[in-house]
Amino acid sequence: MPKVSVIIPVYNVEKYLRECMDSVVNQTLKDIEIICVDDGSTDNSRNILKEYSLKDSRIKIIEQNINLGQSSARNKGIDAAKSQYIMFLDSDDWIDARTLELTYNKIIELKCDILCFGHYNVLDNKKQLNWMNSLLEINKEKILYDVQIPMAFLDSSTMKIYNKSFINKYDITFPEGIKTSEDGIFNLYCVHYGSKFGFLNETLYYYRKRLGSITYSNKNAVKYDIESGKYLLKSKIYAESKSEKQRKMILEKIINNIEFYYYKPANSKYRILFSINLQFFLNYLYKNYDNNLLNSCKNIKKLRNMTFCNYLLKTIFSIVNSSDTKHKVITILGFKININRYFFLNITNHKIDKNKIVFSNYLGKSYGCNPKYITEEILKRNLPYEIVWLVNEPKKEKQNFPQSVKLVKYYSIDALKELLSAKVWVDNTRKPYFWDKGLKKNPKTKYIQTWHGTLGMKKIEAAIKEETPYWRSNAKIDSKNIDYLLTTSETDKKFMRQSFWYDGEILVSGYPRNDILYSDDQNKQLIKEKVYEFLGINKNSKFILYVPTFRDDGRTNCFTLDYERILKTFEEKYNCSMVLGTRFHPNNFDFANKLITYSEKIMNATIYPDIMELLIAADVVITDYSSCIFDFMHLKRPAFIFATDIEQYEKERGFYFPLDDTPFSIAQNNDELVNNINNFDYTAYQNRIVKYMQENGYADDGHASERIVDLIEKIMNSRG
Repeated sequence: MPKVSVIIPVYNVEKYLRECMDSVVNQTLKDIEIICVDDGSTDNSRNILKEYSLKDSRIKIIEQNINLGQSSARNKGIDAAKSQYIMFLDSDDWIDARTLELTYNKIIELKCDILCFGHYNVLDNKKQLNWMNSLLEINKEKILYDVQIPMAFLDSSTMKIYNKSFINKYDITFPEGIKTSEDGIFNLYCVHYGSKFGFLNETLYYYRKRLGSITYSNKNAVKYDIESGKYLLKSKIYAESKSEKQRKMILEKIINNIEFYYYKPANSKYRILFSINLQFFLNYLYKNYDNNLLNSCKNIKKLRNMTFCNYLLKTIFSIVNSSDTKHKVITILGFKININRYFFLNITNHKIDKNKIVFSNYLGKSYGCNPKYITEEILKRNLPYEIVWLVNEPKKEKQNFPQSVKLVKYYSIDALKELLSAKVWVDNTRKPYFWDKGLKKNPKTKYIQTWHGTLGMKKIEAAIKEETPYWRSNAKIDSKNIDYLLTTSETDKKFMRQSFWYDGEILVSGYPRNDILYSDDQNKQLIKEKVYEFLGINKNSKFILYVPTFRDDGRTNCFTLDYERILKTFEEKYNCSMVLGTRFHPNNFDFANKLITYSEKIMNATIYPDIMELLIAADVVITDYSSCIFDFMHLKRPAFIFATDIEQYEKERGFYFPLDDTPFSIAQNNDELVNNINNFDYTAYQNRIVKYMQENGYADDGHASERIVDLIEKIMNSRG
């Protein structure tokens, strides 16, 4: 008996079918069967299937001479499947070559009924990570109606592997005769009758979004979803639901589907028809079901606002925010007028406060990086400036900031007002939110851009071929407003000029955040004790810090460090107890609790707010392409490059220079890293660092903050 049956409904997909079939026949798990159900194709799809079946005996073709729909095709595939485990694959999608092997092994290991894994959305040959699925790695017993778990299972029937035994036991099938939400209904039954669910933290499925599909263009999508909603409510699954939470989940699934299709841009001209359908459907719901339960459902208020009466009122007169949040949309008798929400804010006379400085770190993240250490130097000098920080959660973050610092919510009009009235801006990344809101910098305001890392290896900004048009446009606006751009070295200055769309003044000042690396031993010891206490590290242990950077496509399968093995290798090398902490890039903070199983010796260092203090506390650093290794270099402590996807990363983003030009050893797998650790020569390593820093003209000496605050004092005292 084969280990997995792959069920592929096929209907008029000759353009995509070969890519789909190639991905299945070339799976690393060979003991499989491939059931292709041709659903009355009128193009060349059936001939393509026959061509593949002649070459591969694992392929079984079931032919339907008329198009009965995807549900019918999948049901026939379930009936024909001989394996204990089944997977559904749409014939215009494809899967990673390891998909069946990884999912089969995981579902066996967890002994669960359904295993969910991550996928990419692919539109116009561009892939984008689907965050909801790719971050999941929880392996828990069924918590059936806790929305955090089941909702990952209620969408597509692809991106999952099912244990066929419980499907057969409860006679679960795809509903035939309805035209949308078949997957959701099938999965609701599976969730209802299943007993254990699992998650595999791998992104393996490539879901092709086609603008011609029902999801994107069918004018009757809302009508069909209303029909499927009624189907669900009349089905045995609702009747068998014994708790309010169970019934609420089903109602919310119906409501969310309808709301989703209503807002599809392609359906906008059918809104009147939809709103009439919705009016009748809501009347049906409130007449036949618990009104209090309905009113507690997520998005029910939105649904009520879509009804015909509300739609009609909105065409007579309404004022709403636009979907891009930049405008107020005023509707009068069907005519729409867009007014820039921030127009009047910018033309209002905002007097420049000659003592105000506005700081920001990573789009509103906590107190850290270069802006933090510039702030510390200002406070140290007791200068009479009003210091404002823009942060995402002012109340929560207050404890992390000096008492005299004013905190303002980053994404707010108040933040915009602070920028408009400040004499100096200090930031370490772009300001896309504010430029989008129409921010105009006063000529008297000076913008100091510190950036957030040495350019080191990975390319940025203009040097990246695949940078999005939106980001390029925004970055160019930002660069036109910069007055001073900081760098750490002469080499970085050269790369900045190539990459930043900037022809203004570049200061080779060193980074203020690196000053701490040149502080005295007593201060470093105090910082180390602070970090150890925060992370719960035994004072007699050495600390390894692993700092992987993000990938532009969001993938996580490159993070394959063997924590236990690397710990053991270091302990044997240095004959001492060691712990290992992982610090993810701010773009990947969500991964901190998703990818790692923590223990007494393996900890989450992402929760620590300041990476520079982590570097002070670390005895060893491991990274792939993070610029932190060039900061850590100043301490001359052991550092290693562990990068499993160098060729792919080079192709996607690229490097300013070969990795071999750095002072650090390079490993592309755990075996190589172990070898590099065992062969590490400290004296030769120190010599490489000294030579590298001299050749590249590094300016860091522990006084960068002083130089920048000298510049700020000069700006503040000027009349301009």
